[in-house]
Amino acid sequence: MTVSTIYFNNLSNDKFVDIALQVCEILGDSTFDSVPQYDPCKTAVLDANQALDTAYLNTKKSFNTDAMKKADEKRDKFASAVKNILMALLYLPEDHADYQKAKELYQVFKDFNYANNDSYTGQSAKVMNMQQVFAQRQADMEALHIWDYWQVVVEQTAIVRQYFSDRNAEYADRVKGEMVAARERYVAAYRNLNNMLGAMLILAPSEALNTIVRRLNALCDYCKQYYSSAASSSSSSSSNSGSGSTAPAGGDNTGEGGSNTGTGGNSGGTLPAGGGHETDPDDEPSGSGSGSGSGSGSGSTPGTGGLPTGGGTEAEEP
Repeated sequence: MTVSTIYFNNLSNDKFVDIALQVCEILGDSTFDSVPQYDPCKTAVLDANQALDTAYLNTKKSFNTDAMKKADEKRDKFASAVKNILMALLYLPEDHADYQKAKELYQVFKDFNYANNDSYTGQSAKVMNMQQVFAQRQADMEALHIWDYWQVVVEQTAIVRQYFSDRNAEYADRVKGEMVAARERYVAAYRNLNNMLGAMLILAPSEALNTIVRRLNALCDYCKQYYSSAASSSSSSSSNSGSGSTAPAGGDNTGEGGSNTGTGGNSGGTLPAGGGHETDPDDEPSGSGSGSGSGSGSGSTPGTGGLPTGGGTEAEEP
Protein backbone atom coordinates (compact mmCIF):
# COMPACT_ATOMS: atom_id res chain seq x y z
CA MET A 1 0.00 0.00 0.00
CA THR A 2 1.13 3.51 -0.78
CA VAL A 3 -0.22 6.90 0.32
CA SER A 4 -1.54 9.16 -2.41
CA THR A 5 -0.93 12.90 -2.50
CA ILE A 6 -3.84 15.32 -2.36
CA TYR A 7 -3.18 18.28 -4.63
CA PHE A 8 -4.84 21.30 -3.02
CA ASN A 9 -3.64 24.04 -5.34
CA ASN A 10 -6.52 23.87 -7.81
CA LEU A 11 -9.25 23.80 -5.15
CA SER A 12 -11.42 26.81 -4.50
CA ASN A 13 -11.27 28.24 -0.99
CA ASP A 14 -14.60 26.63 -0.11
CA LYS A 15 -13.54 23.19 -1.29
CA PHE A 16 -10.03 23.55 0.16
CA VAL A 17 -11.46 24.17 3.64
CA ASP A 18 -13.86 21.25 3.32
CA ILE A 19 -11.15 18.81 2.25
CA ALA A 20 -8.76 20.06 4.93
CA LEU A 21 -11.42 19.43 7.55
CA GLN A 22 -11.93 15.89 6.26
CA VAL A 23 -8.20 15.20 6.59
CA CYS A 24 -8.25 16.35 10.22
CA GLU A 25 -11.25 14.18 10.99
CA ILE A 26 -9.56 11.18 9.42
CA LEU A 27 -6.50 11.76 11.59
CA GLY A 28 -8.71 12.15 14.64
CA ASP A 29 -6.97 11.16 17.86
CA SER A 30 -4.67 8.67 16.15
CA THR A 31 -1.25 8.08 17.64
CA PHE A 32 1.53 5.54 17.12
CA ASP A 33 3.75 4.80 20.09
CA SER A 34 6.41 3.19 17.91
CA VAL A 35 6.75 6.34 15.78
CA PRO A 36 7.03 9.39 18.07
CA GLN A 37 7.69 11.63 15.05
CA TYR A 38 4.09 11.13 13.90
CA ASP A 39 2.40 13.24 16.58
CA PRO A 40 4.25 16.50 15.76
CA CYS A 41 3.36 16.08 12.09
CA LYS A 42 -0.28 15.48 12.89
CA THR A 43 -0.39 18.42 15.32
CA ALA A 44 1.07 20.72 12.67
CA VAL A 45 -1.76 19.76 10.30
CA LEU A 46 -4.41 20.34 12.97
CA ASP A 47 -2.95 23.74 13.89
CA ALA A 48 -2.72 24.74 10.24
CA ASN A 49 -6.37 23.80 9.82
CA GLN A 50 -7.34 26.14 12.67
CA ALA A 51 -5.49 29.01 10.99
CA LEU A 52 -7.11 28.11 7.67
CA ASP A 53 -10.56 28.12 9.24
CA THR A 54 -9.99 31.56 10.78
CA ALA A 55 -8.76 33.03 7.50
CA TYR A 56 -11.68 31.48 5.64
CA LEU A 57 -14.27 32.90 8.01
CA ASN A 58 -12.68 36.33 7.65
CA THR A 59 -13.40 36.18 3.93
CA LYS A 60 -17.10 35.86 4.79
CA LYS A 61 -17.30 38.71 7.25
CA SER A 62 -18.75 42.12 6.54
CA PHE A 63 -16.34 44.74 7.86
CA ASN A 64 -18.63 47.70 8.41
CA THR A 65 -16.38 50.13 10.21
CA ASP A 66 -17.64 52.22 13.11
CA ALA A 67 -16.80 55.42 11.22
CA MET A 68 -18.93 54.35 8.26
CA LYS A 69 -21.82 53.38 10.52
CA LYS A 70 -21.62 56.70 12.31
CA ALA A 71 -21.77 58.63 9.04
CA ASP A 72 -24.69 56.51 7.87
CA GLU A 73 -26.61 57.11 11.11
CA LYS A 74 -26.12 60.88 10.80
CA ARG A 75 -27.29 60.72 7.20
CA ASP A 76 -30.41 58.83 8.25
CA LYS A 77 -31.32 61.39 10.91
CA PHE A 78 -31.02 64.40 8.63
CA ALA A 79 -32.80 62.66 5.76
CA SER A 80 -35.66 61.78 8.10
CA ALA A 81 -35.76 65.37 9.35
CA VAL A 82 -36.12 66.74 5.81
CA LYS A 83 -38.76 64.18 4.91
CA ASN A 84 -40.76 64.72 8.07
CA ILE A 85 -40.68 68.52 7.73
CA LEU A 86 -42.07 68.22 4.23
CA MET A 87 -44.69 65.79 5.45
CA ALA A 88 -45.72 68.19 8.21
CA LEU A 89 -46.12 71.02 5.71
CA LEU A 90 -48.65 68.94 3.84
CA TYR A 91 -51.05 69.66 6.71
CA LEU A 92 -51.18 73.29 5.54
CA PRO A 93 -54.17 74.43 3.49
CA GLU A 94 -53.73 73.77 -0.21
CA ASP A 95 -53.80 77.47 -1.00
CA HIS A 96 -50.88 78.18 1.35
CA ALA A 97 -47.71 79.35 -0.42
CA ASP A 98 -45.59 76.53 1.06
CA TYR A 99 -48.02 73.70 0.44
CA GLN A 100 -47.28 73.15 -3.25
CA LYS A 101 -43.51 73.42 -2.70
CA ALA A 102 -43.67 70.83 0.07
CA LYS A 103 -45.86 68.51 -1.96
CA GLU A 104 -43.56 68.51 -4.98
CA LEU A 105 -40.40 68.12 -2.91
CA TYR A 106 -41.92 65.33 -0.84
CA GLN A 107 -42.84 63.57 -4.09
CA VAL A 108 -39.11 63.20 -4.82
CA PHE A 109 -38.74 60.95 -1.76
CA LYS A 110 -41.65 58.87 -3.03
CA ASP A 111 -40.38 58.72 -6.61
CA PHE A 112 -37.04 57.33 -5.48
CA ASN A 113 -38.61 55.11 -2.82
CA TYR A 114 -36.08 56.46 -0.36
CA ALA A 115 -35.71 54.48 2.87
CA ASN A 116 -33.11 54.53 5.64
CA ASN A 117 -32.94 50.74 5.72
CA ASP A 118 -31.58 50.44 2.19
CA SER A 119 -28.09 49.01 1.72
CA TYR A 120 -25.16 51.42 1.96
CA THR A 121 -24.65 51.47 -1.79
CA GLY A 122 -28.35 51.58 -2.64
CA GLN A 123 -29.06 54.46 -0.28
CA SER A 124 -26.01 56.39 -1.46
CA ALA A 125 -27.03 56.04 -5.10
CA LYS A 126 -30.51 57.36 -4.34
CA VAL A 127 -29.16 60.37 -2.45
CA MET A 128 -26.89 61.35 -5.33
CA ASN A 129 -29.75 61.04 -7.84
CA MET A 130 -32.12 62.98 -5.59
CA GLN A 131 -29.50 65.70 -5.19
CA GLN A 132 -29.65 66.34 -8.92
CA VAL A 133 -33.39 66.96 -8.62
CA PHE A 134 -33.19 69.02 -5.43
CA ALA A 135 -30.40 71.20 -6.83
CA GLN A 136 -32.93 72.52 -9.35
CA ARG A 137 -35.29 73.34 -6.48
CA GLN A 138 -32.74 74.91 -4.15
CA ALA A 139 -34.70 78.17 -3.87
CA ASP A 140 -37.83 76.33 -2.75
CA MET A 141 -35.88 74.23 -0.25
CA GLU A 142 -34.20 77.33 1.16
CA ALA A 143 -37.62 78.98 1.51
CA LEU A 144 -38.73 75.97 3.55
CA HIS A 145 -35.45 76.03 5.56
CA ILE A 146 -34.49 72.46 4.64
CA TRP A 147 -31.71 73.01 2.07
CA ASP A 148 -28.93 73.07 4.68
CA TYR A 149 -30.30 69.90 6.28
CA TRP A 150 -30.31 68.13 2.92
CA GLN A 151 -26.73 69.19 2.27
CA VAL A 152 -25.72 67.33 5.44
CA VAL A 153 -27.31 64.21 3.91
CA VAL A 154 -25.23 64.71 0.75
CA GLU A 155 -22.03 65.32 2.73
CA GLN A 156 -22.49 62.22 4.88
CA THR A 157 -23.25 60.17 1.78
CA ALA A 158 -19.91 61.21 0.28
CA ILE A 159 -18.22 60.10 3.51
CA VAL A 160 -20.02 56.74 3.48
CA ARG A 161 -19.05 56.13 -0.14
CA GLN A 162 -15.40 56.93 0.55
CA TYR A 163 -15.28 54.68 3.62
CA PHE A 164 -16.97 51.91 1.66
CA SER A 165 -14.46 52.17 -1.18
CA ASP A 166 -11.43 52.30 1.12
CA ARG A 167 -12.72 49.45 3.23
CA ASN A 168 -13.31 47.16 0.28
CA ALA A 169 -9.84 47.77 -1.16
CA GLU A 170 -8.06 47.27 2.18
CA TYR A 171 -10.21 44.29 3.13
CA ALA A 172 -9.70 42.52 -0.21
CA ASP A 173 -5.91 42.84 -0.04
CA ARG A 174 -5.69 41.77 3.60
CA VAL A 175 -8.05 38.81 3.33
CA LYS A 176 -6.46 37.59 0.12
CA GLY A 177 -3.01 37.60 1.72
CA GLU A 178 -4.26 35.96 4.90
CA MET A 179 -5.99 33.16 3.01
CA VAL A 180 -3.01 32.54 0.73
CA ALA A 181 -0.70 32.27 3.73
CA ALA A 182 -3.09 29.90 5.53
CA ARG A 183 -3.38 27.67 2.47
CA GLU A 184 0.40 27.52 2.02
CA ARG A 185 0.88 26.67 5.69
CA TYR A 186 -1.64 23.85 5.51
CA VAL A 187 -0.18 22.40 2.31
CA ALA A 188 3.32 22.39 3.82
CA ALA A 189 2.09 20.68 7.00
CA TYR A 190 0.14 18.10 5.02
CA ARG A 191 3.12 17.39 2.76
CA ASN A 192 5.27 16.60 5.82
CA LEU A 193 2.54 14.34 7.20
CA ASN A 194 2.18 12.62 3.84
CA ASN A 195 5.92 11.87 3.74
CA MET A 196 5.79 10.60 7.33
CA LEU A 197 2.92 8.21 6.53
CA GLY A 198 4.80 6.88 3.50
CA ALA A 199 7.82 6.11 5.65
CA MET A 200 5.69 4.51 8.34
CA LEU A 201 4.08 2.14 5.83
CA ILE A 202 7.53 0.71 5.25
CA LEU A 203 9.12 0.93 8.70
CA ALA A 204 6.16 0.51 11.08
CA PRO A 205 3.15 -0.98 9.25
CA SER A 206 -0.05 -1.61 11.20
CA GLU A 207 -3.76 -2.04 10.55
CA ALA A 208 -4.54 1.31 12.20
CA LEU A 209 -2.07 3.01 9.85
CA ASN A 210 -3.55 1.19 6.86
CA THR A 211 -7.03 2.46 7.80
CA ILE A 212 -5.86 6.07 7.90
CA VAL A 213 -4.03 5.73 4.59
CA ARG A 214 -7.00 4.06 2.89
CA ARG A 215 -9.30 6.91 3.96
CA LEU A 216 -6.81 9.56 2.84
CA ASN A 217 -6.42 7.79 -0.50
CA ALA A 218 -10.20 7.73 -0.92
CA LEU A 219 -10.23 11.46 -0.24
CA CYS A 220 -7.51 11.91 -2.86
CA ASP A 221 -9.62 9.96 -5.37
CA TYR A 222 -12.57 12.20 -4.57
CA CYS A 223 -10.49 15.30 -5.28
CA LYS A 224 -9.47 13.87 -8.65
CA GLN A 225 -13.13 13.23 -9.50
CA TYR A 226 -13.95 16.77 -8.36
CA TYR A 227 -11.30 18.20 -10.68
CA SER A 228 -12.72 16.16 -13.54
CA SER A 229 -16.26 17.29 -12.76
CA ALA A 230 -15.22 20.94 -12.48
CA ALA A 231 -13.39 20.76 -15.81
CA SER A 232 -16.43 19.19 -17.45
CA SER A 233 -18.67 21.89 -16.01
CA SER A 234 -16.49 24.74 -17.27
CA SER A 235 -16.39 23.26 -20.79
CA SER A 236 -20.17 23.26 -21.09
CA SER A 237 -21.11 26.54 -22.78
CA SER A 238 -24.80 25.90 -23.30
CA SER A 239 -26.10 25.37 -19.79
CA ASN A 240 -22.92 25.98 -17.75
CA SER A 241 -23.88 23.27 -15.30
CA GLY A 242 -21.96 20.26 -14.00
CA SER A 243 -22.59 17.09 -12.09
CA GLY A 244 -20.58 16.39 -8.96
CA SER A 245 -18.94 13.14 -8.02
CA THR A 246 -19.87 10.70 -5.33
CA ALA A 247 -17.77 10.80 -2.18
CA PRO A 248 -16.01 7.79 -0.75
CA ALA A 249 -17.84 5.74 1.84
CA GLY A 250 -18.54 7.29 5.19
CA GLY A 251 -20.16 10.63 4.55
CA ASP A 252 -23.26 12.26 3.14
CA ASN A 253 -22.51 15.93 3.66
CA THR A 254 -23.47 18.19 0.81
CA GLY A 255 -20.56 19.80 -0.97
CA GLU A 256 -20.37 23.23 -2.42
CA GLY A 257 -22.92 23.89 -5.11
CA GLY A 258 -25.97 25.98 -5.82
CA SER A 259 -26.30 28.74 -8.31
CA ASN A 260 -23.77 31.50 -8.69
CA THR A 261 -25.07 34.73 -10.13
CA GLY A 262 -23.36 35.60 -13.36
CA THR A 263 -21.62 32.27 -13.88
CA GLY A 264 -24.35 29.69 -13.77
CA GLY A 265 -25.06 26.96 -11.27
CA ASN A 266 -22.79 24.05 -10.46
CA SER A 267 -24.22 21.13 -8.56
CA GLY A 268 -21.51 19.87 -6.23
CA GLY A 269 -20.83 16.33 -5.21
CA THR A 270 -21.14 14.66 -1.86
CA LEU A 271 -18.28 15.19 0.57
CA PRO A 272 -16.54 12.37 2.35
CA ALA A 273 -17.03 11.69 6.02
CA GLY A 274 -17.43 14.71 8.26
CA GLY A 275 -19.25 18.01 8.27
CA GLY A 276 -18.59 20.98 6.09
CA HIS A 277 -17.85 24.50 7.25
CA GLU A 278 -20.69 26.94 7.42
CA THR A 279 -20.15 30.23 5.67
CA ASP A 280 -21.31 33.55 6.99
CA PRO A 281 -23.51 35.23 4.42
CA ASP A 282 -22.97 38.84 3.66
CA ASP A 283 -25.07 40.81 6.05
CA GLU A 284 -25.62 43.75 3.74
CA PRO A 285 -28.79 43.65 1.60
CA SER A 286 -28.36 44.41 -2.04
CA GLY A 287 -29.90 47.51 -3.49
CA SER A 288 -29.50 50.04 -6.22
CA GLY A 289 -30.63 53.54 -6.84
CA SER A 290 -33.57 54.18 -9.10
CA GLY A 291 -36.24 56.68 -9.68
CA SER A 292 -37.15 59.76 -11.65
CA GLY A 293 -37.49 63.46 -11.19
CA SER A 294 -39.95 65.14 -8.89
CA GLY A 295 -43.60 65.01 -9.70
CA SER A 296 -46.29 67.61 -9.31
CA GLY A 297 -50.03 67.88 -9.27
CA SER A 298 -52.89 68.77 -7.04
CA GLY A 299 -53.74 66.68 -4.01
CA SER A 300 -56.57 66.40 -1.58
CA THR A 301 -56.57 68.27 1.68
CA PRO A 302 -54.77 66.17 4.27
CA GLY A 303 -56.54 65.24 7.43
CA THR A 304 -55.74 66.63 10.80
CA GLY A 305 -53.25 65.08 13.14
CA GLY A 306 -50.16 65.64 15.23
CA LEU A 307 -46.83 66.64 13.75
CA PRO A 308 -44.03 64.02 13.51
CA THR A 309 -41.66 63.91 16.45
CA GLY A 310 -38.19 62.56 17.19
CA GLY A 311 -35.03 62.59 15.14
CA GLY A 312 -34.25 59.78 12.73
CA THR A 313 -37.83 58.49 12.54
CA GLU A 314 -40.32 58.92 9.77
CA ALA A 315 -43.87 60.00 10.43
CA GLU A 316 -46.85 58.61 8.62
CA GLU A 317 -47.83 60.39 5.45
CA PRO A 318 -50.97 62.49 5.85
